Amino acid sequence: MLSETVSQSPRMVETLLASLYLPRWNTSMQLIGNGETLKIPVGTAGLVVVQGGEVTVSLAGSSESIKLAAADHAVSTGSQDAEIRPVSGAAKVLVATFDAIGLEHNRIDKLLPPLTLVQSREYESLMRTNGLLENATRSGLNADNWGDQLIISKLAEAILLQALATELDRSIPDLYDMPQELMEALSDRNIGPVIRKIWSDPSLPWTVPMMARLARLSRSTFAERFRSLVGEPPLRHLTEVRMKLACRLLSEGGLGVTAIGRMVGYENGSSFSNSFKKWSNLSPLEFRKQAHNGADEKAVEGASEPDVPSGQPAY
Repeated sequence: MLSETVSQSPRMVETLLASLYLPRWNTSMQLIGNGETLKIPVGTAGLVVVQGGEVTVSLAGSSESIKLAAADHAVSTGSQDAEIRPVSGAAKVLVATFDAIGLEHNRIDKLLPPLTLVQSREYESLMRTNGLLENATRSGLNADNWGDQLIISKLAEAILLQALATELDRSIPDLYDMPQELMEALSDRNIGPVIRKIWSDPSLPWTVPMMARLARLSRSTFAERFRSLVGEPPLRHLTEVRMKLACRLLSEGGLGVTAIGRMVGYENGSSFSNSFKKWSNLSPLEFRKQAHNGADEKAVEGASEPDVPSGQPAY
């Protein structure tokens, strides 16, 4: 069990993004007037980046919406119509769209919610990427000119990749080498949202009835369907997610056992320690010591390698 703690998500994210297919890619700068609505139809995936003002983005048939301020990003997977409205006055947005089959082609849509908000101010990489677009528009690029339109289109593509990378990095469990059945479970309209919510918020006081409500299923139907798709009961899956996150936090150091326990959903250090030992056969402190000793041994091995003089091959 402990041997599974090697992170797989960076490699997975890189693979998914490298094979991203953007059929019918189209970009435009849009000025949305007060009271107007800009729609992205079902079957069309979209990226919205606010350039000025504030907007709300919602999915058709839903009473909920997300609010975007300047430089914020929203990504829609195209599973439903998306509607963009200014909060007050007019708003300027960059809108990039492509056929949703591009996400289905490499299964990114299975890992994303139908609508994602990424606040660029929380991520330096997104601020840098969006800054390229801001600099381009300030320098006088005109979206009506073919050459300028191509530059804006390529910048928008870079922003989309960065937004997707940011969302996938935070939504895919760091310690999962995702099996086929879990990928299929993520595509289920009822079970998928529950899995993603467990991964993003493992510290919530989860219960099976709470999960069933999120899945919009009865408790018994939810439990049976979850086990059938994921291969284990929902609470056991929750424990795996919590314990693997705890392993990473313990390995990194810096946080006490009680603090880590609370971060992964336990009320106190004692209950966390008992659960962790039952799961790993080691106490949290024993695991931390073992992890740190392993890191020290690797450092010593690296330091013991003989230096190779410049320009000489190493045999």
